[in-house]
Amino acid sequence: MTTATLQHLNTPTLLISVVLFVFLIWLETRRKGRSYFRKGMRYFCNILLIASLLLLILQPVYLQSYKPFSAILLTNGFNVADLDSLQATGTNRQIFSNLEGLKLKNHQAQYIPDFFYLNRKFPLLDSLIILGNGVPESSLSAVKQDYVHFIGSEPPEGIVDLRYNTEIALTDTLQISMTYNKPVEGKHLLKLGSDEGIAFDSIIVEGMGEQMVKLKTLPRVPGRLTYRLTVENETGDLLTSEIFPVVVNDIQQMQILIVNSFPTFELKHLKNWLERKGNGLAMRHQISKDKYRYEFINRQKASLSLLDKELLRQFDVLMIDAGSLSSLSKRERNNIRNTISDTGLGLLILGDGQLENQVTVRRVREFYSGLQLKSVGHDQITSNEFGTETPMILYNWPFEIVGSWNADVLINANGNYVAKQHLGLGMVGINLISKSYHLLLEGKTREYSLLWSKILNEVSRREQKQNYWNEASVLAFVNEPLELQLTSNESRPIGIAENSAGLDYKFYLQEDVHIPQLFHGKIWPDSTGWLRINTEKDSMDHKWVFIQSDTAWLDLRLARQLYHNRLLGNRAQQSLVRQEVPNDKMKKVPISNWWFFIVFVMAAGTLWLEPKL
Repeated sequence: MTTATLQHLNTPTLLISVVLFVFLIWLETRRKGRSYFRKGMRYFCNILLIASLLLLILQPVYLQSYKPFSAILLTNGFNVADLDSLQATGTNRQIFSNLEGLKLKNHQAQYIPDFFYLNRKFPLLDSLIILGNGVPESSLSAVKQDYVHFIGSEPPEGIVDLRYNTEIALTDTLQISMTYNKPVEGKHLLKLGSDEGIAFDSIIVEGMGEQMVKLKTLPRVPGRLTYRLTVENETGDLLTSEIFPVVVNDIQQMQILIVNSFPTFELKHLKNWLERKGNGLAMRHQISKDKYRYEFINRQKASLSLLDKELLRQFDVLMIDAGSLSSLSKRERNNIRNTISDTGLGLLILGDGQLENQVTVRRVREFYSGLQLKSVGHDQITSNEFGTETPMILYNWPFEIVGSWNADVLINANGNYVAKQHLGLGMVGINLISKSYHLLLEGKTREYSLLWSKILNEVSRREQKQNYWNEASVLAFVNEPLELQLTSNESRPIGIAENSAGLDYKFYLQEDVHIPQLFHGKIWPDSTGWLRINTEKDSMDHKWVFIQSDTAWLDLRLARQLYHNRLLGNRAQQSLVRQEVPNDKMKKVPISNWWFFIVFVMAAGTLWLEPKL
């Protein structure tokens, strides 16, 4: 049975048609001096006119039965046994292959260059089974998920998943998390090092199957760096050698205001270290009640007697001990809070003995909400946060931070001793380390720099950028699509990509449907090396992406391709073998608009010609 349906049926269209029909009939009733035959003919032609016009808009279709078309697509890595098993069920499926020149002993396969070609040539394809490694990710958009099943090959040996930050600060540890698949017995040595062969970290993988592996190192210089991961077997044979690109941002000089109740050796050494790094310092030390000593280093003098908004806006970080914060006037505390929230000032609260006072803790909570302190019976902690060769020994106040759900822990040494949380546009940190200057006295200048650079960078005022770029994947490859996201205040940004040879080209960005300031773009890099991404109007806020060769990370790319193809259908081979090709199905066939157009022209012509006869 054939059933007609309307594709674009909606209430406004019907209402307009009814109003127009009533209007035309009303006009006909006002015409005088016509016979009943002519009036009836005009009524009939008006009905045909409105109906044909309405059908031209609604585009009616009818359902037509057709025989389902089932096929098998062979891709690289397919198992001939799987193909034989599927065809042995008696179902006559046509076989396609994207492998040019493929010859099979018991089957005939037709070559197709890509999935787009398959859709164009065989639009009635109803059921498709993909065997092997699957369709490349760039072609997945052409696959109709409701009729595709996938029987994939086994996961490859090697790295099948990878996670790490492609852009870090100089004080951050580069931490690489991987899933390593080893289907055979034996030991594999994974080493993270430089191109010159210097190893920074290594791990031995012994068991079989997929295992989580972590490697880390601490960058020593800023810039665009490439690390190398190598995998060796028990005999020392090189199995894999891949590149890890990472952008290491240098430490930015800051303007820091320090307010403390009394001078300490900790602050004295910190001041000297900050001065050597070129930071601007303004310091207010309380000598006695209502008496202060002021110091200015690498900056002009200013009045520090009152902490008002105009003064606070000049600084990136305010360091103040808990006792001094508690003794400030309510007006000054409000000035600090509002400046943090509105302009992004960073506040670092230094622990001291006053934290035993509940009034002091209450006033600290005005900035660091939900702060809970727990007394501890030790004054020394050991930290492994910084990837140094030996753990870092520090001294702490007799407290640790607990119970703050919205805080980020910066230093955890069997307890939280340095943490931060957002306050509007700014950041508030609390530091319960009482002594670290012994690192300098012991000659551990690098460890001291890592500690304080991390703490200050985490709470410091953030640089306000107009454009923020993000890539969809941690790795990018030549001649493969690179998906980019841009958060920008520009109205119609145009992207610029510049390769390592200095050649640049434009690419266009599409605004997100839901988020006005978010844009999406896609480019196809044509050369390896570092690629600089920025907008046409703003070259300062840029993004560096390292483009790998088309032979790099083959195991990882294959694992990702298998994963994405597996999402399309059912991997269970047995259920597919038993599946019968469905009976006849129905498809929508549009009725040609020419029929309605002819009726419309004839009806309109008759209404025009009738008064002239």
